[in-house]
Amino acid sequence: MDKIKLIINKKPISTQHLYWYNTKTKRYFMKKDWKIRKEETRQIILNQIKNKWKIDKNDIYEVYIKFFWTDKRKHDLDNYNKILLDILIEEKIIYDDNNIFKLILEKYIKQKENKIEIFIKKIKKV
Repeated sequence: MDKIKLIINKKPISTQHLYWYNTKTKRYFMKKDWKIRKEETRQIILNQIKNKWKIDKNDIYEVYIKFFWTDKRKHDLDNYNKILLDILIEEKIIYDDNNIFKLILEKYIKQKENKIEIFIKKIKKV
């Protein structure tokens, strides 16, 4: 299989309010409720993959992500793709974000539901 489509029927997660800084330890930590949402997103992705996708460190990818919101607020796209890419790499769906040669992000507001659609295509091996 050289391409895959993933659908996440949840509101996209932004990195904007994801972390808090501990002044004593001088470290950043993920907020608990966001950690739960990230884990839910991970499980949704894994349930759709179910060992159908094999990766190689030489694979090159095109990734196309569509974000859908029910509201009409401003959504800064670069705050939303990081979490998804991290999950894809952590779960070995993409070998490394260095292997993504084309990344397209689109947003749609005032939609019927909040969701994310991810399309991944292997374009060649290096």
